Amino acid sequence: ALRNVETDHVFITDVDFMTPAGAHDQVAPLLGDLRPKTMWILPAFERFGASKKGPGQFVTDVSLIPSTKLELLDAVEKKEVAPFHDYFKAGHAPSNYSHWYSATERYPVQYANLYEPYVICDTRGLPQFFPTFRGFAFNKMSFYMEAHYMGFQFEVLPDQYVVHMNHGGRKGRNDKGGDSHLIRQDFREYLQQVHGVSKQELAKWK
Repeated sequence: ALRNVETDHVFITDVDFMTPAGAHDQVAPLLGDLRPKTMWILPAFERFGASKKGPGQFVTDVSLIPSTKLELLDAVEKKEVAPFHDYFKAGHAPSNYSHWYSATERYPVQYANLYEPYVICDTRGLPQFFPTFRGFAFNKMSFYMEAHYMGFQFEVLPDQYVVHMNHGGRKGRNDKGGDSHLIRQDFREYLQQVHGVSKQELAKWK
């Protein structure tokens, strides 16, 4: 998909995440400040435990997505919304949720191993998703790992966010296209050959 993008900027997300209403119109005027090799992060949340038909695990009505940051913070306080997959902190904790709750300006964050945020970025100089990863896990992690080693910087937007629409099981979730250990080894070797990343540096990604 990235190879066919015709715009100057791209929003990298998953199909089951929603932005607040009006996000495009709010972000578009800011894009002149978005530098190449910088990724703007929209912190990820998940909506759960309620529906118009009563309490439930799944969320199918987009009206349940908070439309402003104030609404989202209220939903977090009521435990209707929480940071996305809080049980796997490596995926999104580097976005620094506690700082975001009161942030009024963009702020930088450091890449950390297994970080997989949702971002807006300039299309110039982006890595491609490693082609042999398939199915659940590692595809986004490897993308951001390569971006990190290419020198990309990460900044969090203070008023934008994405919310996961919790849903049922996904067919093919565990089909990774082969032995995931071998695929990850191929990716590590790729990083060594293309970006000069040392074996010692890559040893932390197992």
